[in-house]
Amino acid sequence: MTMEETLRRWTQPARFVALLMGSLSAVAILLASIGIYGVMACTVAQRWREIGIRVALGATTAHVRRLLGAAWIPARRARHVDPTVALRVE
Repeated sequence: MTMEETLRRWTQPARFVALLMGSLSAVAILLASIGIYGVMACTVAQRWREIGIRVALGATTAHVRRLLGAAWIPARRARHVDPTVALRVE
């Protein structure tokens, strides 16, 4: 057996553990980002009336995006709220 084969066999468990830990951490980051997106989307969905009122009072889309900076995609969706519909609710 060559020295390269010996080293490969000796380091194989450590490489497997490193690969496993890397994969699990990638899955954890993915789940955390999905969770944060879900919470922010829910927050925007609950505040759509307020966003509509802000737009009716003259807030620009840049102001709306800045208000919901961490949730850019839900904010994009919310800025299309019709101000008259938002004012008539409730």
